[in-house]
Amino acid sequence: MSIMTRWTRRRTAIVACFVAAAAVAAVMYVKTSGPGPRELAVAYVEAIARGDVVAANDLGPEAVHGDLPAHGSAKDASMITVSSVSEEGLQIAGRGQASRGIEVLAYEVRFTVADQSYRGEVRVARKGGWRGDWRIQNSLAQPLGIKMDTVIDEVDARVGGSITALKPGASEMVLYPGEYTMRVDGGDMMTFPSQQVVVGDEPVDLEVNATRPGKAAKPAVLDAAEDALSACLSGGGRTVRCTGGAIALSADELGSTPDWSLQGKITATRDPKINLRYKVRAHVVAAGTDTSGTAAEQRFIWEGDVYLRDITSDSATASARWYKATRAR
Repeated sequence: MSIMTRWTRRRTAIVACFVAAAAVAAVMYVKTSGPGPRELAVAYVEAIARGDVVAANDLGPEAVHGDLPAHGSAKDASMITVSSVSEEGLQIAGRGQASRGIEVLAYEVRFTVADQSYRGEVRVARKGGWRGDWRIQNSLAQPLGIKMDTVIDEVDARVGGSITALKPGASEMVLYPGEYTMRVDGGDMMTFPSQQVVVGDEPVDLEVNATRPGKAAKPAVLDAAEDALSACLSGGGRTVRCTGGAIALSADELGSTPDWSLQGKITATRDPKINLRYKVRAHVVAAGTDTSGTAAEQRFIWEGDVYLRDITSDSATASARWYKATRAR
């Protein structure tokens, strides 16, 4: 074999090696052309900081605490100010991750909300070594637990542009760190105060209570009071007894069994000590004859309580009890 022939073959082999190496490099470039781990963590935190819930949800995991923050939840909110994202990710060694080709890096995030400092952790992971793409593994979103008066049947709570139906007991929504204003729509039935909610690096609990009934609730109060009073008076007799304990005696002046009736209208005044309670008052007349057969009557002032319950933004029911009856002078 000539020297030229051997050189030609060697040159061909060298060229082939370069071509193969270039092909491998190209594949590696294509496979790793997505954002690096820190770049991904920074993009996620910045999306939260500018209130871009859609982008943050797209970058983050598919679900957090059973749900993702609603797209409009950051509207009108004061979101986080990012202080720092650690330059180097901490290698997290989970059980069995190495054997499955899983790599996890944790980046510490420091941020402020409403002049308070918080810290969190964004974990990014990839599977398959250098060929895998990095994905965010956890979320900075936190659950907001909302506890409401059990007498309230259902009302809507608005946070930013998102609306959540609140039901008796506990409800929950998920929010990214930030300062929010929650407004509860009690309609004409109830008035709720707006509340500031600060979400940081831990779950948040919030109690929602109505400050006072609305004007539209009063007819339900008066109806319940009148129904309860009618039930008391319908029994008739010389002595009227109510479930709530009101007793009115008339045998001392009337010789006949009297007819009992409501005189005028029942009045209702909201109790300043208990939001959902009204104090009610009624004038009741026992009409009959005296011992000589002449028409006569006795008058009583009745007092009671009415409690609102099963309240929605457009309806309410109430329960009433009459507990005291005194002789009117």
